[in-house]
Amino acid sequence: DNFCSTNSFHVNGEQYDRGYSNFKYRPFTLEGNFAFAAAVLEMLIQSHTGIVHIFPAIPDNWGKASFSNLRTEGAFLVSAKRENNKVYFIKIESEKGGEIKIKNPFEKGIYYSASVKVEAGEIITMQMQPGEIIKLTKQIEN
Repeated sequence: DNFCSTNSFHVNGEQYDRGYSNFKYRPFTLEGNFAFAAAVLEMLIQSHTGIVHIFPAIPDNWGKASFSNLRTEGAFLVSAKRENNKVYFIKIESEKGGEIKIKNPFEKGIYYSASVKVEAGEIITMQMQPGEIIKLTKQIEN
């Protein structure tokens, strides 16, 4: 708590004279807060390699996780749901149209609401029109 204010902003000087710093001023910076938010987003979705990765860095002990309408490169809005450490649902909405590639997060078969191409079970490729929505769901095991 020595270098953070009560609203969680990082302050550049020591607040309580504990000997951690010679600086005593209170100007705050937001880099830590933004870095934290960016780190959580990178845990949920990544698209900077040209292939979208869903939940690439979620710890197993989270079990459940979901997100709605996170924007990827190429102007796609992606929503996804994960339970029991398995992805069950992905929704992709294309804002401007184009191709999207997703690393297949499903262990078994996939049900989908539009035409998709699955390359060697690893990459799901979709050509989308502006405004088109495609849903991918995990195939139910019998």
